Amino acid sequence: MKKTASSILMLATLALVSTGCASKYVGTWQGTQDAESPFSIGGMTLAADGTYTAYANYDGTSRGFTGCWTIQEDELVLEHANRSYGVELDGDVMILTDRDTGSSAKLMRAHTE
Repeated sequence: MKKTASSILMLATLALVSTGCASKYVGTWQGTQDAESPFSIGGMTLAADGTYTAYANYDGTSRGFTGCWTIQEDELVLEHANRSYGVELDGDVMILTDRDTGSSAKLMRAHTE
C-alpha cells in the first residue's frame, strides 16, 4: 500500500510540474548573499521530474537537501525537507520567503551555455 501511495504522489508531482504552472520554476538557481538574513540558499536545482537538490546556510553551517518539490498556490514545497516557502518570480529572480520568520532569500536563474 505504501508503494502505491508513493507512486500516486510521484505521478501527481509529475503532472503538476509538467504543466505551465510549475515549469517556469524548473532550472538551476544560485543564491545571493544577504548579510541581514539568518539563512541563505546557496543554490538549488528544481528538475522537471519533480525532484530537487539544494544547499542552504543556517548561521554559518551549510546543509544539503534532496527530495521532491511542488508548487502549491504561491508556495514552493520541499517535501523531504518538510519546508515550504512563499515563492514569487521577478524575471530571472526567484524570491523565497520563510513564512514563519518573514526572512527572504533571492536566487538568480543560472544560465547554461
